[in-house]
Amino acid sequence: MRAGTGVAPPVALSVALSLALVVGCGKKREPTAPTPGAPTPQTQLTGVFVGGLENGLLDVTIDTGFLAMPGDTVVSASGVMSKDGGGVVNLTGTYDAATDSLRLSGQGYELAGLYLDGGVPPRVEGRYASPAGGGMFTALPGRRPSAVHAFCATYEDSAATMWGTLNLAVAGNGVAGFEVEDGDTAVVAVQGTAAGTAGTTRSLAFAGSEFIGSGSWNTSTGHVAGVWASPRGNGVWSGDPCLAGTTGSE
Repeated sequence: MRAGTGVAPPVALSVALSLALVVGCGKKREPTAPTPGAPTPQTQLTGVFVGGLENGLLDVTIDTGFLAMPGDTVVSASGVMSKDGGGVVNLTGTYDAATDSLRLSGQGYELAGLYLDGGVPPRVEGRYASPAGGGMFTALPGRRPSAVHAFCATYEDSAATMWGTLNLAVAGNGVAGFEVEDGDTAVVAVQGTAAGTAGTTRSLAFAGSEFIGSGSWNTSTGHVAGVWASPRGNGVWSGDPCLAGTTGSE
């Protein structure tokens, strides 16, 4: 087990998610229908997903202009998981304002997450199950690439004996994502900050359960790279923007 570093571990998130989803189980609520003839307001979210055997870009659309809604409002939602290396999964489901919960499913995948309005950064985050075993996902409010940037990266240790996946989503000054070592299924959530606005370079810093990383983001080319350290070792990481529905990162 990896000791905590001040960032909520995946287990805590899983427990909170389970409790929240139980709240709305007393009765079945159908998605609220929009007013006929009126355009449906939508919230776009962009993020990443990481599992032991797959990772990539996540796009989510929720049929409401605000995620923090009153009462028992339930609205339709949809999503697309674009796997790094190829493959697209189309998802449909609902967002429940009473529990701040998102549920999506399709093609053998099931996602369940919570809207963390007070999170840094604010995001919908949770777990997913899939034919490949599943993992974790996070999605930040905003469209890509103007408001949210998603990066698919990899890391290796200094001895070139250990490798892993590191995917990050950046919105404003907030960073959220996950890392997992190759051959492992213990996905670790990381959060952090992005600093700097002038020129073509921004700095990134993030940490999870004993995993600490930092680096730079070339906003002109989209390339990200840096260093990392944990009790397992230390080394370098690098990546590029995740691509939607194609063959992987640029």
